[in-house]
Amino acid sequence: MSFKAGTIFQDSHLPVAIWFRAMWHITSQRNGIGASDLQRVLGLGSYKTAWTVLQKLRRVMVLPRRGLLEGVVEVDLTSWGQDDVETGAIGWQTRPEGLIAVAAQEEGKGVGRICVLRIRDRTTASLHKFVAQTIAPGSTVRTNGQAGWLGLKGFDHRGQQEHGLPRVRGVISLLQRYLRFKIAGRD
Repeated sequence: MSFKAGTIFQDSHLPVAIWFRAMWHITSQRNGIGASDLQRVLGLGSYKTAWTVLQKLRRVMVLPRRGLLEGVVEVDLTSWGQDDVETGAIGWQTRPEGLIAVAAQEEGKGVGRICVLRIRDRTTASLHKFVAQTIAPGSTVRTNGQAGWLGLKGFDHRGQQEHGLPRVRGVISLLQRYLRFKIAGRD
Protein backbone atom coordinates (compact mmCIF):
# COMPACT_ATOMS: atom_id res chain seq x y z
CA MET A 1 0.00 0.00 0.00
CA SER A 2 1.37 3.41 -0.98
CA PHE A 3 1.81 6.25 1.49
CA LYS A 4 -0.26 8.30 -0.99
CA ALA A 5 -3.35 6.10 -0.55
CA GLY A 6 -6.34 7.96 0.83
CA THR A 7 -4.73 11.38 0.36
CA ILE A 8 -4.99 14.09 -2.28
CA PHE A 9 -1.75 12.68 -3.71
CA GLN A 10 -3.41 9.36 -4.59
CA ASP A 11 -3.48 8.67 -8.34
CA SER A 12 -1.24 11.68 -8.97
CA HIS A 13 1.83 11.21 -11.12
CA LEU A 14 3.43 14.36 -9.73
CA PRO A 15 6.21 13.99 -7.18
CA VAL A 16 5.13 14.81 -3.64
CA ALA A 17 7.81 17.53 -3.59
CA ILE A 18 5.86 19.37 -6.33
CA TRP A 19 2.69 19.14 -4.26
CA PHE A 20 4.46 20.66 -1.26
CA ARG A 21 5.93 23.44 -3.40
CA ALA A 22 2.39 24.09 -4.69
CA MET A 23 1.12 24.28 -1.09
CA TRP A 24 3.82 26.76 -0.21
CA HIS A 25 3.03 28.99 -3.21
CA ILE A 26 -0.73 28.91 -2.54
CA THR A 27 -0.42 29.78 1.14
CA SER A 28 2.36 32.34 0.88
CA GLN A 29 0.81 34.64 -1.72
CA ARG A 30 -1.18 37.43 -0.12
CA ASN A 31 -3.36 37.87 -3.21
CA GLY A 32 -3.64 34.18 -4.02
CA ILE A 33 -2.27 32.42 -7.06
CA GLY A 34 -3.95 31.30 -10.25
CA ALA A 35 -3.44 28.07 -12.14
CA SER A 36 -1.43 29.72 -14.92
CA ASP A 37 0.96 31.27 -12.38
CA LEU A 38 1.19 27.97 -10.51
CA GLN A 39 1.99 26.20 -13.79
CA ARG A 40 4.78 28.69 -14.46
CA VAL A 41 6.42 28.64 -11.01
CA LEU A 42 6.28 24.84 -10.72
CA GLY A 43 7.42 24.29 -14.30
CA LEU A 44 4.43 22.11 -15.13
CA GLY A 45 3.85 21.28 -18.78
CA SER A 46 0.07 21.46 -18.59
CA TYR A 47 -2.35 24.14 -17.43
CA LYS A 48 -4.88 21.39 -16.70
CA THR A 49 -2.46 19.74 -14.26
CA ALA A 50 -1.84 23.03 -12.45
CA TRP A 51 -5.59 23.73 -12.31
CA THR A 52 -6.27 20.25 -10.87
CA VAL A 53 -3.57 20.64 -8.20
CA LEU A 54 -4.94 24.08 -7.27
CA GLN A 55 -8.54 22.84 -7.02
CA LYS A 56 -7.61 19.80 -4.91
CA LEU A 57 -5.58 21.94 -2.51
CA ARG A 58 -8.33 24.58 -2.25
CA ARG A 59 -10.87 21.87 -1.40
CA VAL A 60 -8.80 20.42 1.44
CA MET A 61 -8.10 23.87 2.89
CA VAL A 62 -11.79 24.20 3.87
CA LEU A 63 -12.70 22.53 7.13
CA PRO A 64 -15.92 20.51 6.77
CA ARG A 65 -18.50 20.91 9.55
CA ARG A 66 -16.48 23.69 11.08
CA GLY A 67 -17.98 25.47 14.04
CA LEU A 68 -19.44 28.90 14.20
CA LEU A 69 -17.23 31.95 14.65
CA GLU A 70 -16.99 32.96 18.30
CA GLY A 71 -15.48 35.45 20.69
CA VAL A 72 -15.23 38.94 19.21
CA VAL A 73 -16.40 39.03 15.59
CA GLU A 74 -16.48 42.05 13.27
CA VAL A 75 -19.26 42.05 10.67
CA ASP A 76 -19.83 44.28 7.64
CA LEU A 77 -21.22 44.30 4.11
CA THR A 78 -19.78 44.91 0.70
CA SER A 79 -21.29 44.78 -2.72
CA TRP A 80 -19.95 43.55 -5.98
CA GLY A 81 -21.10 45.36 -9.07
CA GLN A 82 -19.94 47.86 -11.59
CA ASP A 83 -20.12 51.63 -11.35
CA ASP A 84 -22.70 53.02 -13.77
CA VAL A 85 -20.86 55.49 -15.99
CA GLU A 86 -24.08 56.77 -17.61
CA THR A 87 -25.78 57.80 -14.36
CA GLY A 88 -22.61 58.51 -12.39
CA ALA A 89 -23.65 55.97 -9.73
CA ILE A 90 -20.81 54.54 -7.67
CA GLY A 91 -20.49 52.26 -4.65
CA TRP A 92 -23.79 51.57 -2.85
CA GLN A 93 -25.70 53.55 -5.51
CA THR A 94 -25.02 50.91 -8.16
CA ARG A 95 -27.19 47.92 -8.85
CA PRO A 96 -24.92 45.33 -7.24
CA GLU A 97 -24.42 41.98 -8.89
CA GLY A 98 -24.06 40.61 -5.39
CA LEU A 99 -24.40 41.77 -1.81
CA ILE A 100 -21.82 40.07 0.38
CA ALA A 101 -21.81 39.77 4.17
CA VAL A 102 -18.43 39.24 5.80
CA ALA A 103 -17.58 38.20 9.36
CA ALA A 104 -14.01 38.20 10.70
CA GLN A 105 -13.14 36.65 14.06
CA GLU A 106 -10.67 38.57 16.19
CA GLU A 107 -7.55 36.61 17.05
CA GLY A 108 -5.16 38.72 19.07
CA LYS A 109 -4.28 41.72 16.94
CA GLY A 110 -5.04 39.80 13.75
CA VAL A 111 -7.81 37.99 11.93
CA GLY A 112 -8.80 34.47 12.86
CA ARG A 113 -11.43 32.56 10.94
CA ILE A 114 -13.72 34.32 8.49
CA CYS A 115 -17.08 33.71 6.86
CA VAL A 116 -18.16 35.24 3.56
CA LEU A 117 -21.68 34.72 2.21
CA ARG A 118 -23.77 36.30 -0.51
CA ILE A 119 -27.01 37.61 0.96
CA ARG A 120 -30.26 38.69 -0.66
CA ASP A 121 -30.60 42.25 0.63
CA ARG A 122 -29.76 44.71 3.45
CA THR A 123 -32.93 44.08 5.45
CA THR A 124 -32.76 43.46 9.17
CA ALA A 125 -34.03 39.92 8.58
CA SER A 126 -31.20 39.08 6.14
CA LEU A 127 -28.50 40.65 8.31
CA HIS A 128 -29.70 38.94 11.49
CA LYS A 129 -29.97 35.60 9.64
CA PHE A 130 -26.34 35.93 8.50
CA VAL A 131 -25.18 36.57 12.07
CA ALA A 132 -27.24 33.67 13.45
CA GLN A 133 -25.88 31.26 10.80
CA THR A 134 -22.23 32.18 11.22
CA ILE A 135 -21.60 33.36 14.79
CA ALA A 136 -22.04 31.45 18.05
CA PRO A 137 -24.64 32.89 20.46
CA GLY A 138 -23.11 34.91 23.29
CA SER A 139 -20.30 36.22 21.09
CA THR A 140 -19.50 39.92 20.83
CA VAL A 141 -20.57 41.22 17.41
CA ARG A 142 -19.05 44.51 16.26
CA THR A 143 -20.77 46.31 13.38
CA ASN A 144 -20.83 49.78 11.89
CA GLY A 145 -23.96 50.50 13.94
CA GLN A 146 -26.34 50.89 10.99
CA ALA A 147 -30.00 50.25 11.73
CA GLY A 148 -30.17 46.79 10.10
CA TRP A 149 -27.74 45.38 12.65
CA LEU A 150 -29.65 46.70 15.68
CA GLY A 151 -31.67 44.32 17.85
CA LEU A 152 -29.48 41.22 17.47
CA LYS A 153 -30.81 38.66 19.96
CA GLY A 154 -28.42 36.40 21.85
CA PHE A 155 -25.31 38.44 21.05
CA ASP A 156 -23.38 41.23 22.73
CA HIS A 157 -23.78 43.76 19.92
CA ARG A 158 -21.42 46.72 19.84
CA GLY A 159 -21.59 49.55 17.33
CA GLN A 160 -18.45 50.80 15.61
CA GLN A 161 -15.52 51.12 17.94
CA GLU A 162 -13.29 54.20 17.86
CA HIS A 163 -10.83 52.30 15.66
CA GLY A 164 -13.51 51.07 13.28
CA LEU A 165 -13.61 47.52 11.98
CA PRO A 166 -10.03 46.90 10.78
CA ARG A 167 -10.19 43.11 10.52
CA VAL A 168 -13.38 42.82 8.48
CA ARG A 169 -12.44 45.82 6.30
CA GLY A 170 -9.09 44.15 5.55
CA VAL A 171 -10.86 40.92 4.56
CA ILE A 172 -13.29 42.89 2.36
CA SER A 173 -10.39 44.67 0.69
CA LEU A 174 -8.70 41.36 -0.13
CA LEU A 175 -12.00 39.88 -1.33
CA GLN A 176 -12.62 42.79 -3.69
CA ARG A 177 -9.07 42.59 -5.00
CA TYR A 178 -9.54 38.86 -5.60
CA LEU A 179 -12.84 39.42 -7.44
CA ARG A 180 -11.28 42.08 -9.67
CA PHE A 181 -8.42 39.65 -10.38
CA LYS A 182 -10.89 36.89 -11.31
CA ILE A 183 -13.04 39.18 -13.50
CA ALA A 184 -9.91 40.33 -15.34
CA GLY A 185 -9.43 36.70 -16.38
CA ARG A 186 -6.22 36.13 -14.50
CA ASP A 187 -7.60 32.80 -13.28
